[in-house]
Parts: sequence; structure tokens; C-alpha cells
Amino acid sequence: ILVSGDYATVVPDTAFVDLSLAVNNIDIPSAYRSLVTLQRMASFAGGMQGKVSLRFSLTASLDKTMMPVLTSINSKGRLQSKSLQLVSGGTFDKIRNMLKLNEKTTNTFKDLDIGFEIVNGNIILEPFKSKLGDIPVTMGGEIGLDKMVNYDITLDIPRKYMGSQANEAMNNLFKKTTLDLKAAETIPVVAKVTG
Repeated sequence: ILVSGDYATVVPDTAFVDLSLAVNNIDIPSAYRSLVTLQRMASFAGGMQGKVSLRFSLTASLDKTMMPVLTSINSKGRLQSKSLQLVSGGTFDKIRNMLKLNEKTTNTFKDLDIGFEIVNGNIILEPFKSKLGDIPVTMGGEIGLDKMVNYDITLDIPRKYMGSQANEAMNNLFKKTTLDLKAAETIPVVAKVTG
């Protein structure tokens, strides 16, 4: 862990920090248990397994207990991971069930490289590409302090992962036309996740 920065108390009863941080291969569950700010700002991290490397700069006001005032946090950085597993990934479980994907689909992201910004405490993820197992995924969006979620997700799902009913429905659809059409080997699925 590398940390550099400034701490100022120019205004009475108000502290201010300006930090740069670099962390390599930190275990997500350990960091989540240890860092209250992570629990408050990124509660979704509690349902993840894996190691991440993180580089970012951050400015924030501190309250009287020396905790960051969430609405004052501004940051810019990158998060990287070779493998990150969604242990309790409700959103992806719902997508998998809705599309009747078979059990071989995984909830493990591979080769993550995510640019992010925190503006007044709201986390904004730049659109990034990854893989959920061998399913290409593009994802980006925002998580608010009020737990608001607004993500765009595109999955290019190979037909081999679609349930037999979904594949049969697609094949029947193409049989009903007089054109020489064949179903694509991957099906792009676009999801808007809000809440």
C-alpha cells in the first residue's frame, strides 16, 4: 500500500484530506470487513470474492470522528482484477434465470480494468469490457449515496448457454421464414439495471 497526501484543518471543526493511494492485490472480503467507508459507499463489495489492485486520488472533508463526509468525496482512479467473483450477485442471478441460461454460466468476471470517478460521493463507472466466464460483457453506470443504481449491461451470450427452450424458440422462428436465415452463435442481451 502506498499513500501520500495532505491533511488540513484550516477551517475550525472541519478537516480536509487530499490523498493518493495505490493498493496491489488486496483481498476484497478483508478490505470490506476493515474499511467502514467501503461498507458505506460500496455495500455491493460485501458480496464479492477476489483480489483487486486500485490506484486513485481522493479529496474529502472529514467529520468530527475523522470519517469522510460521503457527499464531499471526489475521486478518480482505476480498479483492476484478474478474477472477481460475485458470491451474492442478485442482478446477474436474475438475468441468468430470466434468460434461462444453463448452470454452466459463471458469476466470475475476468481481466477487469475499470476507470471510475466519485463525484460528491456518487460512484461513476466508465463503460468497461470484461468476461463473465467466456461471455463478453460491457458494463458501466452509477451508484448513488442513496443506494440508487443505474447500470447499462450488454452480454453477448453464446447460444450454447441458452436453455433448450430458448434455442428451440429461436430455431422455430427462423424455420417459419422463406428466407435463408440462421440464428447467430451469440445473442446480444442489453439490460438496464436500476433501483
